[in-house]
Amino acid sequence: MKKYVLLLFALVCFAETTRAIAQDAPNAAESTIVLPVNDQTIEETKELVANRPNVKRRLEYLDRALICVQTPSGVYCSWRQLGTEPYGVGFRLYRDDEPITTELLTVTNYLDSNGSKESSYRVEVLYDGKTIDVSKTVRVLQDPFIEIKTQRPDDWKNDREPNARSMRYQLGNMSAGDLDGDGEYEIVVLWE
Repeated sequence: MKKYVLLLFALVCFAETTRAIAQDAPNAAESTIVLPVNDQTIEETKELVANRPNVKRRLEYLDRALICVQTPSGVYCSWRQLGTEPYGVGFRLYRDDEPITTELLTVTNYLDSNGSKESSYRVEVLYDGKTIDVSKTVRVLQDPFIEIKTQRPDDWKNDREPNARSMRYQLGNMSAGDLDGDGEYEIVVLWE
């Protein structure tokens, strides 16, 4: 019952907002609507965000995790933007130690149509015209996947049971985390 009341409330709010906008701006193409955000205009909210205090965030140390995969259209490169980096960083991608683009990238992936399986890549992170980080150089993956070798634990048998069968372990759930603080994720496996 509670979820139906919440759904009805949401529909009423949507209808009222739509009605209010339609009354305020009969021709939306010719009008600009500024809706208040917590009793502040959007511009005031942007100013509040720009002048927010510099709060230190506790985040794990991670590396750039640049990975490059051959596709039919070229080499697809993807990397991580870190939560500790300032707003407005840019990225420069290098293939074989030569920059690929003249403009800084503001996204964390790039399709290099001129790349090949023999190419190597690295990412440089820039802020205010200065280099603040450079990734490791990586080679293009030869396959579109990474094979993870596992080592199955020895079969287990309950020695207390005279007629017990051997139990063979199989892969169960997996999770990722940086267990040793080196900036690279390890994969934790539950054997069942």
